[in-house]
Amino acid sequence: MLNSLLRITVMAATVSISLLGANAVYAADKDVIVTNPPANPVPVTNGGTTSPTPLVIQDVDHPARHSFSAQFACDILDGQAECRAQVAGTPPTDKIWVIETVSARVVTPGGQTVGDFTLSANGNYQIPLSFQGTIGAFDYYAALLPVRIYVSTRFDLPTVTAFRGVGSGRVIVTGILSGHLVAE
Repeated sequence: MLNSLLRITVMAATVSISLLGANAVYAADKDVIVTNPPANPVPVTNGGTTSPTPLVIQDVDHPARHSFSAQFACDILDGQAECRAQVAGTPPTDKIWVIETVSARVVTPGGQTVGDFTLSANGNYQIPLSFQGTIGAFDYYAALLPVRIYVSTRFDLPTVTAFRGVGSGRVIVTGILSGHLVAE
C-alpha cells in the first residue's frame, strides 16, 4: 500500500512538473528561432524531397505586388450629350494591369443625373453612381466598385463614357482606376 501511494505521489509530482515546464517552454506568445551554422543548414521538405536550400516562393496574389493607379477626366459641356476619355497611362510593355477598383465622382447642375456611366476595358462595365448630396447649385454622385479587369497593351486601353440624363450645363466626371501589375 505504501508503495502504491509513493508511486501515485511521484507520478502526480512528475505530471505537475511536466505541465509547469510545458507552459514555460511552449509559451504561445514567444517566437521560435532556429539557428543552424552554414555547414548544417535547416532542411526544407517539399513534396517528400528534402533540400538544404530554402524554397523560392513568389506570391502574385497578395501585397508584394506592384500597384498602379490611372486617372480619367472628362466634361459634358452645355449642349453635348456625352463625354469620353481615355484613361491616362499605359501598362509597361511586359506587364498587365489588373484593375481592382474603379472610383469616380460626377458633379452635375442641380437636379440633373448622368444617364449612363461606362468603363470600356476588354468589355463594357456599367458603373453605378450613388447620389451623395447637393452643395449649392450642384449635385454630387460617386462610385466605388471592386472589379477584376485585365488590361494589356495588346488591347485597346480603357476609356470611360458618361451620358447626360436630361438638362443642360456642364457635367464634370473624374475618377481613378487602381490595382496591381502582373507579368504578361
